[in-house]
Amino acid sequence: MKTNDFSDSTILFVDDEHDILELMQSSPISQDVGKVLVSDHPLKALELIKKERMDLVILDIAMPQMDGITLLKEMRNIIPGLACIYLSGHADKKYVQQALRLGVHEFLDKPFGVEFLQVHIRKALEVVYYERLLKDILELFICENTTLDFSRYQQLSHAEKDHVIRAALATTKLKIANRRERAR
Repeated sequence: MKTNDFSDSTILFVDDEHDILELMQSSPISQDVGKVLVSDHPLKALELIKKERMDLVILDIAMPQMDGITLLKEMRNIIPGLACIYLSGHADKKYVQQALRLGVHEFLDKPFGVEFLQVHIRKALEVVYYERLLKDILELFICENTTLDFSRYQQLSHAEKDHVIRAALATTKLKIANRRERAR
């Protein structure tokens, strides 16, 4: 996938307002990405997350069944690091702060233009693309320069991961220095 080609991306919109969900399914956004899924209920959205590979969720912050903060936490139990954009008709400062602590990509106020949302979706999907690319590069780097397999690496604590990366970098620097020395 090129960074401006999101044809294999899947987006899930979760909102209790049916007119917004209909708009999202019929908007140009649905032509930009491979699949646009919608849900009017957080529990249905959780079921979709279990069945489909999601690249981005766009959540209403205030829904009667479950707020968007709680829903994102539940979703990230299933898909760690899942990218999110929040939508809100009444942005309570408390929710904005919680959303920012969760590392969401955007917090957009309703009403919004479809083109405006489309720009933010593209930005979020580009971030997702580059995060996956970096993860793939890191996996190759770890496998090439350590005795760890990547599944074991992912189970390490942050401090242990940092130690492994620093050791792999040092090993790589030595290999490069040795190659340069031999080339002289």
